[in-house]
Amino acid sequence: MAAPVTGEETDVLAAAGGWRIEQILSGRLLGPVEDRLDHCEWVVVLDGSATLEVDGTIESLESGDWVLLDEGVPHRVLSTRTGTNWLAVHLPPGAGGPAS
Repeated sequence: MAAPVTGEETDVLAAAGGWRIEQILSGRLLGPVEDRLDHCEWVVVLDGSATLEVDGTIESLESGDWVLLDEGVPHRVLSTRTGTNWLAVHLPPGAGGPAS
């Protein structure tokens, strides 16, 4: 999968029982991408870098760094290096996370 010029390209690698594992490749961001999930998501940067704002706290991620996004917590992707390769694991809604 090649990185898109802008935005993100997502490939679902596996899914079962409400769990989903995705590979995400980032292109150039046109602006911050904001989200609030109804489930927990664990993401790791496999290659590249990104800056996130998670519930008002800035997180700078490099290759090997990860973050667990709790359900309902607002987060924004502020920047990524073009070609940043992520692995994301989505837990089923209600499966828990740091606040459980």
